[in-house]
Amino acid sequence: MEIFDISVLYVEDADIIRNAAAEMIRQKVKTLYLGKNGLEGLELFNEFNPDIVITDIGMPEMDGLEMSREIKRKSPETKIIITTAHDDSSFLLSSIEIGIDQYILKSSIKSQIILAINKWYDLIILEKRKRAESDFIFQMSKTILEQSQNLVMVTNPHGLIEYVNKQFLEVTGFSEEEIIGHSPDILKSGKHDESYFKAMYETLNRGEKWLGELINKKKTGELFRESAVIFPVRDSFGNTEYFVKSSVILSGSTNMANESIFPVGMIGVQTSMMNKEQIALILKPKCPDLKVFNITIE
Repeated sequence: MEIFDISVLYVEDADIIRNAAAEMIRQKVKTLYLGKNGLEGLELFNEFNPDIVITDIGMPEMDGLEMSREIKRKSPETKIIITTAHDDSSFLLSSIEIGIDQYILKSSIKSQIILAINKWYDLIILEKRKRAESDFIFQMSKTILEQSQNLVMVTNPHGLIEYVNKQFLEVTGFSEEEIIGHSPDILKSGKHDESYFKAMYETLNRGEKWLGELINKKKTGELFRESAVIFPVRDSFGNTEYFVKSSVILSGSTNMANESIFPVGMIGVQTSMMNKEQIALILKPKCPDLKVFNITIE
């Protein structure tokens, strides 16, 4: 029998059932962790981050559904399989709300538990490979971006800054410790109204790139004007992993304390917008493989 190079956490309070199922699972996966209740299972998950969690529902200290809810909150990609002695509708509704991936009846656990692991194995390996590729590409991109004269900022889907390049730090005056993990709002100058940012977010949430001018604020309070492109980076499943902003400083970026700025539209609408050559300069410095960013320059 092939041994899968994945890890499984099995949580069951009944010793006889746990030991019997564990014997079968060990024949199929490289690593197995065993828990006697939801609290112990959650501790094991936090320590080892297994690929699959198989759990009973009714257990002392913390039940399987509460444990699963906590796991999904921390790690939505983790596959969770519930074992249950019944199939009432209230349980099914709770499982759907939590995001349980599969459930099997205890009466058929011997025949179904290995089938369930087989079912998720290929997807888990594929997701791991995609994450590894994404991390590699991101690290390679960071190396390139560190050499760029453009200001580059990367945020996660929740709008928190995960990366800025050296040029960004030099221009804004912030340190990495002051900027990483914070919202880009830290740069807001107050020169744009909320409708301006609303239009930007709507464009990005449609999966489109946004191009425009921004007046932002340095750590010292000095204002600067930049011509920017912001675009979403998606994984192979279509989920947004990052938002990337790349910009160039425009002339006349100082002495703007009393200056206001009007919203600008997409390329071709305003003459103040970047032309195609400028966009190419921002997005493709030393990086001909533009497909990394899922954007095509015409």
